[in-house]
Amino acid sequence: MSAVASRPWLVSAPRPVPAAPSPVPAAELARWRRVADALMVVLVDDLDAIELAHEDDRLALVHARGQCLQRFQTTVGQRLAGLVPSGPARVRPEEIQQADDHWGIRAELALAAMDRDPAAVERFVRLWLGVVQDAAAQGRAALFVR
Repeated sequence: MSAVASRPWLVSAPRPVPAAPSPVPAAELARWRRVADALMVVLVDDLDAIELAHEDDRLALVHARGQCLQRFQTTVGQRLAGLVPSGPARVRPEEIQQADDHWGIRAELALAAMDRDPAAVERFVRLWLGVVQDAAAQGRAALFVR
């Protein structure tokens, strides 16, 4: 299987969706981002604590790191869900699945890199939050709302 075939988001541009945009209002999105940034600080602290608690058990460490990042993403997505205006979503189910797959792989890579690069997850989260914020501003928050 070619690299392009296994990652269709690299070649297929999203088809236009007829629904009207319903972006998250800028002031609410700015408040959401401040909270998300604060939650990221808590995430980094939690990851440090996990590192100390599981330094002798590699499997438990890997599992705990993954659970911690997943909780963060779920919490941030739920907070965003409360800001999304009602109305039709501007994303198709397959776009949501592609985003889940894409960012899931990136999260796993960041988690795997933590042993040699402790800041990998923080960089990933900063990037992910920027993408989520941009999607919400364009009325495409449904890609990340859980």
